[in-house]
Amino acid sequence: MNIRQTNWNMAENKCVDIAIIGGGINGASIYNKLCRQGCKVFLIDKGDFSCGTSQASAMMIWGGLLYLKNLDFLSVYDFSKDRDILLDSFSNQVVSLYFRYIPNSEWGRNKYFVYLALQLYWMLGKCKRKRPALQKDFEELRFINHKNGTDSLIYQEGFLKQSDSSFVLDWIINHQTEDTLALNYCSIQNASYNQKDKLWSLDLADCFSKKACTIKSKMLLNCAGVWTDKVNKQFGIQSPYKHVYSKGVFVGYERPKTHHLPLIFEMGTHGDTLAFIPWGPVSLWGPTETMEKSIGRGYSITP
Repeated sequence: MNIRQTNWNMAENKCVDIAIIGGGINGASIYNKLCRQGCKVFLIDKGDFSCGTSQASAMMIWGGLLYLKNLDFLSVYDFSKDRDILLDSFSNQVVSLYFRYIPNSEWGRNKYFVYLALQLYWMLGKCKRKRPALQKDFEELRFINHKNGTDSLIYQEGFLKQSDSSFVLDWIINHQTEDTLALNYCSIQNASYNQKDKLWSLDLADCFSKKACTIKSKMLLNCAGVWTDKVNKQFGIQSPYKHVYSKGVFVGYERPKTHHLPLIFEMGTHGDTLAFIPWGPVSLWGPTETMEKSIGRGYSITP
C-alpha cells in the first residue's frame, strides 16, 4: 500500500490543529515547520503538490538584491538572512552558486557603481557568502555578444540542486504520520464552521476514486497561491485584499557547452534585468513580467 492510500485510510474523522489548503512552497514550508513543532497538521491540494506557481520558479534562492534599487535595506537584510538559513539548513537541496552580472557599457549602469552595490549587498548579508568581484574573459563570452566589453561581476546566491518541485515535495514527504497527513488530488466539496465547537468541518473527495471523508480542524490556513481568492469565496470568507496577477515566462534553449553560471543581463529599460539560467540540458531565458486580469489568461501563450 502506498503513502497516499495509507493517508486516505487514516483521514476519516481526523481532527487536527491546522488544515492547510495548498501544497506549493508556502503551504509546504509552513506544513514542514508545524510538523517539526509537534502540531497535528493536514495538508490538502486539489492538484499535485507544487503544481501551480511553485513548479515554475527560476530555482534561485536569492537575498533580495533588486530591493537595493529602492533603498529598501531592511528587506534585503531579511531576505539575505532567510537565504542563508536555507543554505545552512538544507545543504542537500540548496547550494551556494556564483551569479554573473553582465554590464552594458553603452547604455547600462556604470560597472563600478554595480560593483559597490554588490559589496553593500554582501555586507547586508553579514558577509556570509564569498565577496563579489570583477572578472574578465570568462567562459560564457564564447556564446554571448560582447561588443560592449568583456567585464563581468560575480556574486553568490543560493540555487536549487534539482528542481523547484522536488524541493517542495521534500518538505512534505518526510512528515507522513498518523498526526501529519498530506493528500494531493483532493478536493474540498463542502466546508463549514461550527461556532459552538469552534471547529472547521471539511468534506473531502479523492479526484481519482470514490473515496471521501470528513475531517475537522481548529484552524484553516489558505495557502492556495493564485487561487486564494477563489478559495475564500468558496468558504464565504470576506477579505479586503485581492491578488494582482502577473505572468512570468521563460524561453528554453539548448544549453551552450560553456554555460555554467546564471547570467544577469541589463536590459536598459526601467533598470530591468533578464537572466540566462543553466538547468540540465537547457538554458532558461527570462522571465517576462506581464500583468493579467485573470488566472486563466496566465496559462495562455502570447507574443
